[in-house]
Amino acid sequence: MDNYIITWFYAENKDDESFYPSVGKNTSDFEFQKVYWRCVYDFYASAFLTQREKVNYLFFTNLAEIPKEVDGVDVRAFFKENAIDIVQRELTSKTPADWFFQFRNQFYVYDIIDCLKNIEGNHLILDSDCVFTKDISELFSNIEKDGALAYPVPHGDNYPINGISLNQMKGLYKDFYGHEMGSLEYLGGELISFRSDVAVKIMEEFHKLWKKNYRLYEEGSVKLNEEAHFWTFIYFVLGFRKFEGSRFTRRIWTAAQLDDLTEKDMDYPIMHLPSEKRYAFKTLFKLFANNRFENSEAFVKTLRKELLVDLPKVRKIRRIIYRALDRISGRG
Repeated sequence: MDNYIITWFYAENKDDESFYPSVGKNTSDFEFQKVYWRCVYDFYASAFLTQREKVNYLFFTNLAEIPKEVDGVDVRAFFKENAIDIVQRELTSKTPADWFFQFRNQFYVYDIIDCLKNIEGNHLILDSDCVFTKDISELFSNIEKDGALAYPVPHGDNYPINGISLNQMKGLYKDFYGHEMGSLEYLGGELISFRSDVAVKIMEEFHKLWKKNYRLYEEGSVKLNEEAHFWTFIYFVLGFRKFEGSRFTRRIWTAAQLDDLTEKDMDYPIMHLPSEKRYAFKTLFKLFANNRFENSEAFVKTLRKELLVDLPKVRKIRRIIYRALDRISGRG
């Protein structure tokens, strides 16, 4: 089967803005959106450097046109030159303004899955603030063999994960499906992977779950708030228990208030770096655009240097300075 690497960008307008803590600003502003376009560029550029086997590249967006210019770089030409197929789709599962104050466009991933059920292959959807450091052929082999793979993000049972705890999720699971789930893991939405035939089942469950969950919103009750909450339930109800995604990626924090980057993280083939959207990704964007990386080794060496992997204390000080500057500029 063909393999597909996929990411996306959904542009919000002034009427449906929400909050994205690692970026700040108004989401409808192009200055906000430029942060994501740099991530998207780095995402694909790092994949081109690291993937040995043939891979197809898809990009989903609600925009009619890819920006021609971001910081002097022709992003539209980059897509065309590298045969990144663009699929324009609208967000169909829109949430009301008072649904949840963050991540209102994240349900867009289910519009992507709905499209992918008609494209035969092994599909890997990732957040755009990820970069590839190694070949991921083994990940695609696992998707083809097992049907779907997920990435668990550890949390305590009572920790509020975007408005709901694992214990509350277990209660909802029993209400929705009529039986208890003894062990429930929160599955990160930054890695959603499946075969195209499984996408059909995912969407069937999504539509049922959307209706059940929406009734909770109408009642003002505790509900599932974002796409990863839904992914967690759907993955479990379909009977999948493979968490092999954790062998390939990790949500790595490098913020002043939360920094858990370690030497071992450089071994992950996919590094998810949400705190670096406005920092490392901006530096890498300039370097990629100027063809500064001859191979994957040169890229990983620069990434390591930019993340200050060997200097955690210096990294923390730098992030504190950046955070102070962000507050002064109104971004933090």
